[in-house]
Amino acid sequence: MTKPVIQYAIGRYECVQCGEAVFVTELTDELPVCPRCGGQSYEGPPP
Repeated sequence: MTKPVIQYAIGRYECVQCGEAVFVTELTDELPVCPRCGGQSYEGPPP
């Protein structure tokens, strides 16, 4: 069984751990690691 592809929308995502804002300027299937704390959990537009 194949895993569905999730794409994150263009917009502002906020790191759950430190609050650093990350801006995504094109559709992506993976959000970057937070540049401030290295976190990988974000709040923002739903995928």
